[in-house]
Amino acid sequence: MLVYIIPVVITFCASIQYDIGDHKSIWKKPIWFFLYLYLVLIIGLRFEVGGDTLNYMELYAYQENLSDWTFSFAERFQPFYSLLCALAKTIHPDFFVFQILHSAILNACLFYFFKKNTDNYFTALLVSFSFYYFYFSTEILREALAIMIFILNYDNYKKGNWVKYYLGVSIAIMFHLSALFLIVLPFIKWLRFNKFFIFIFLLSPIVFSKLSYLLGIITGVEMLTRFVVAYEDSYKYSGGFLSTIYLILRIFRYVFCPLILLFIYKVILKKGIKYEPLICLYILLGVGVYYNTIIFERFSNYITPLYMLALSDGIVYCFKRKIISLYRSTVLFCCMIFFISYSSYYMQYRLYRIWIPYYSIFNPQHVKERKLFQM
Repeated sequence: MLVYIIPVVITFCASIQYDIGDHKSIWKKPIWFFLYLYLVLIIGLRFEVGGDTLNYMELYAYQENLSDWTFSFAERFQPFYSLLCALAKTIHPDFFVFQILHSAILNACLFYFFKKNTDNYFTALLVSFSFYYFYFSTEILREALAIMIFILNYDNYKKGNWVKYYLGVSIAIMFHLSALFLIVLPFIKWLRFNKFFIFIFLLSPIVFSKLSYLLGIITGVEMLTRFVVAYEDSYKYSGGFLSTIYLILRIFRYVFCPLILLFIYKVILKKGIKYEPLICLYILLGVGVYYNTIIFERFSNYITPLYMLALSDGIVYCFKRKIISLYRSTVLFCCMIFFISYSSYYMQYRLYRIWIPYYSIFNPQHVKERKLFQM
């Protein structure tokens, strides 16, 4: 547990000191580099930490070396992910080598994105710890790389450099097919948090209720069939009081939390918000989560780092206001609601145990010995 507390405490103190406090110090850059190196090592040297990590470890045994690698979409994994596996396996057959490579790439992209797009990068990192960092770095290994390609490609999206943007999308698809979702993003740049969006939002449940028909069209494309079939029956509502509570929290997480953020920015603060079209799309995808959890959560993952960056900038902005009492209480209340709704999924099935306790290759203990998945 201590290995997780260390970066959180350091990042929290740095956020107070440098982002909210605006203090200058020669230690700012060394702290940032230390956090990068620390995270690369704890994620890269983990041992059977992360639920999907176990599946990736098992399948890694069947990956080719670099000399045997071929470019193909016919295999289980997309070509650039299998290339990364082949590179790691050529260096050393142990899975931890792949983990280090993956962690170094993911953290480099994330840290660069924060540094480039906000002055409040410690707060952005702190927010990522709370909402998505460990999920990205230990669960959705392939998709996380596709997401990193997208957030680095965001400037091309923003500026309308569509040739470069779609080149980036093509690279993202080489890591995970869900990145095909990025093809449609240029067509929603007009979305804004206004009356017309509210109309679309209210209409969206009717559209998503026809989901089976839409999926039928998509599965007509051969390359997408395996992806859709794997996830189309992913959501089964089991009923019961607790299931209802968690369903409500899930919808709150994907729909009402970003709505609250947009309302605070546009109505209370009367301030523009970064990534407004994509956050609006995130809300609409959140409606889709009710009808098919995994498919629309997958798509939402691409917007999550941008949405959370807007949230972190909003937190710092509100704490810096001269009239701070109302803003601080509002921000703290919203952060509490956000945290409860985002943590509910991991509390529901006690999934926090996929990360706690932490084991590394230096003190390995197999999952079966930990009885990780026993209730």
